Amino acid sequence: MIGNIGNLENIIYSDLILSAVYSADRLFYAIFDGHHRLVNGSLSPIKKADLSDLISRGFKKKIVAVDGASIHLPKGIQGASLLNDSTFSLPHSQAHSDNILGVSAYTHYLIDRKSDDMLKGLFEESEIMHQSTVIAAYLYPATKDKVLLMGREDCIYIGVMGQEGLKMVNRYTISQPEDYLYYLNLCFSRLGLDHESTSIEIAGRIDSGSKIFELLNPYFKNIYFSDPVLFKLPEEQSIEKHFFMDHYMSYLCVL
Repeated sequence: MIGNIGNLENIIYSDLILSAVYSADRLFYAIFDGHHRLVNGSLSPIKKADLSDLISRGFKKKIVAVDGASIHLPKGIQGASLLNDSTFSLPHSQAHSDNILGVSAYTHYLIDRKSDDMLKGLFEESEIMHQSTVIAAYLYPATKDKVLLMGREDCIYIGVMGQEGLKMVNRYTISQPEDYLYYLNLCFSRLGLDHESTSIEIAGRIDSGSKIFELLNPYFKNIYFSDPVLFKLPEEQSIEKHFFMDHYMSYLCVL
């Protein structure tokens, strides 16, 4: 069953944007109006069949952010052959690339053909992009180094943008809270970022009362939390749900 939020009655779909987040094991969606305000969405991963009817209702725009391994290369370097020769190459896969907003670079990634065919069929005439492209676009432009850390129960994304452009967007698999500290420290060390002055925006499965924040706070002095997207739950008071990374990613897609 889909745990929907909001009400789908009396909606004029041609005025709205459907934003979906897809990975091999999960599919979320959210619906936004022209002012980026949330109208409706799913509270838990849903199945393709549950979404197909909704997609056919004539949205103004449809956007899909996909998960998975990627590499970021300067403009002019062909990424498809590098992907196919790399350690994360996928048999029977389709190469894709996104132009990163404001940066002379591209995100190159592979989608297995089964998923690729499903996305093209389900999200016909949609804008499909990699999640790291979404994060890079959100961080751009930057007058000084800034970091975005997004987390869910099994992975985190860390994106870094500086005045000179995109420095990094990586996805890390995690199994314990200490992994947040390890990968963030690794990122700061490799990029030479200052622990005192570099701002870190946090979104996803983290809040100021969590163990993760307690681990990070002694080492990083400029942490702030993204404004939460408010989800109206049926028959319940509105509560902050910004700790769902998939929902926050769907929100970034429409900014």
